[in-house]
This record gives sequence, C-alpha cells and structure tokens, in this order.
Amino acid sequence: MILHVTRTDSTTHTPDGRPRARGVGIPLRGDPGPLNALTDVAGVQVGTTTLVDG
Repeated sequence: MILHVTRTDSTTHTPDGRPRARGVGIPLRGDPGPLNALTDVAGVQVGTTTLVDG
C-alpha cells in the first residue's frame, strides 16, 4: 500500500491547493485577521438563505 500525503501551508495556498495572492507575492493592503475570513471585518455578518422562485 502506498500512501501519498501532500501538506500545503494554508497561508500560501487554498485548501484545494491553489496559490493565494499573498502566497505568490502580490502585495495587498492591510494584514489578514486572526481567522483570515470575512468575519474578521468589524460589522460584517455572514449568513445563508434559501430563495424559492416559482
């Protein structure tokens, strides 16, 4: 049995392995928050809704 495990740094790559902008050296303003997510932005709330049309 052969097991191949690939580990990527979450600060430089997305979970599916694609490079992040900061990870490839693209300069961005500011610093990422503790969760590196939309919810790090003051006043931002995230939710879901289902829209049934028809």
